[in-house]
Order: sequence, then C-alpha cells, then structure tokens
Amino acid sequence: MTSDTPSAPLPPADAGSAQRDRTEILRLLRRMVTESVALTLVHGERGEVAHARLVGLSDDERSLFLDGATDGAADAVDHLTRHPTLTCLVNLGHDRIHFTVEPKAGTFARRKVVRARVPDMVVKVQRREYFRLDITPDDGVTCTVPLAGPAAGSGGSAGSAGSGGREREVAVTVVDLSATGIAFTLPMAAAAGMRLGAELPRCAVTLGDDLGRVVHAVQIRSLRRVTAVGDDGEPVSLVRVGAEFTGMAQRDIGLVQRALGTLARRRRDAEREAEQRAALAARAGARAAG
Repeated sequence: MTSDTPSAPLPPADAGSAQRDRTEILRLLRRMVTESVALTLVHGERGEVAHARLVGLSDDERSLFLDGATDGAADAVDHLTRHPTLTCLVNLGHDRIHFTVEPKAGTFARRKVVRARVPDMVVKVQRREYFRLDITPDDGVTCTVPLAGPAAGSGGSAGSAGSGGREREVAVTVVDLSATGIAFTLPMAAAAGMRLGAELPRCAVTLGDDLGRVVHAVQIRSLRRVTAVGDDGEPVSLVRVGAEFTGMAQRDIGLVQRALGTLARRRRDAEREAEQRAALAARAGARAAG
C-alpha cells in the first residue's frame, strides 16, 4: 500500500553526517534487522510512501533484503521494484537514518522480497531527544486507541483503524511515554490487524488523574510479541506496540514533558518515604530487641 504524501519529509541533502565506512554501515543494517524496526520507503516523482522491514543480509553481506509485505499489499514487491530507486528512512536510537538503494526482485526465506545492494553511504541526522519515562500502574497513565472490529477480549480479532470494520476505542496498557512517542501492550487478538507504518488517528493519553490529556495521531513504528504474567499467575501473550506521535503541537509537547517530570518526582518522593519508614521500623525493632 502507498500514499501520495510522505509520512515524514525527506531530510535536506546536506543534513546530518555521511557515513561511508562499510563496517559501520553493516553494523547499522544488522541493528535494523535485529530490532525489526519499520523503514519508510519514499519513491516515485510524487514522493509516494511504503513501509517495510529489513529482514536480512546476504551471506557475503553485499545485498540487503526488504520485506514489503508488512504494508499489507500482496503486490508490494512488484510495485516497489518498478521504481529505479528507493529512499529508506528509519529512526534508530537517537538517530534518523536515510540511504538510497536500487530495488530488484529477490527471495529471502522462501518469501518474495526486495533485494538491493548494500549502500555505499548512509546519512545520520541526530534527533532531538525528550525525557522518556517507563510507566507503571501506580502512575495512573491510561490510553485508548481506535481499532476496527470487536473490542479486545470479545473473542474476535481487531485491526488498526482504516482496515475495515466498525471502529471502537480500546484501552491499552502504557509501558513507555515521551513527548515524541508511546509504547503500549494489548492482547494479540486485538493487535491482529495492526501493521508497521499504519496510523492510528486518535491515540488518547490521560497523564494521571490531574496532569492533563492529549489526543494525537500516532504511526506504528514497531510490533513485538512479549509475554507477561496474567492476573491468575499464568503467562499471557501480548503485543508491544511502539508508536510515534505525528504533528504534536508544542503546547502538548510541553504538557507531556511537565507531566512526566511530575510523575518521576512523585515516584522519587514515594521511594524516599518508603525508605524512611523502613529505617524507622528497623530502629524501632532494634530498640525493642535491646
């Protein structure tokens, strides 16, 4: 699947630092494979956009393989290989990386994929970083996202917004939050229709009981299966979704930053109080024993 407007603008030609060291380029590519991150592929005269994963390198590490099937289109490879070049963009750690390849049809693990020569150069643009906080249930941060189909736990499967079916708001568990993105988990059945690069138009995040609320579109950047312990003590399979806020207004960036700072301060205060109580209890026990 493609769209006529890129989800993120191409960096200027002179932006960032050009990396031509083959060892470093291969290190970055291997990391993309290991972390299974979403690449945005920009192609065509109108700057059409598709999404893919870098699934592997050839044995001699001269070729890379892109799986365009993550975009949900059966003919994704045929479509992508009709273009002379693809510009690949990906967020990797603190960097925004982009490079250009010449796509050819190929196979990898018996799948039809895009094959291309490993680029001679990649460009890294450092991203502005914001404070990020691992979220716990005590923080009171909640989130709902729009999914199509039956709600989680109803016995059916649900897709991402726009994949067909009736939309409904589904509560998810927030595990990580910053002013640029969010990570949350949800049952596998609810995440069945999600795909890399898909946009959820109304991700509503309540920042604790008294710290405000933001509602913004997010783009799915990673999908990973995880195992958690359920209420009955048994293991439960979940999907961890990493998503990037799109078009976040500066006032909302400030709101999220302030809320996260407050939550972190409250957490530190609670930890200090617990330590003080434990110390007092220990001293009281020592006096009683004496």
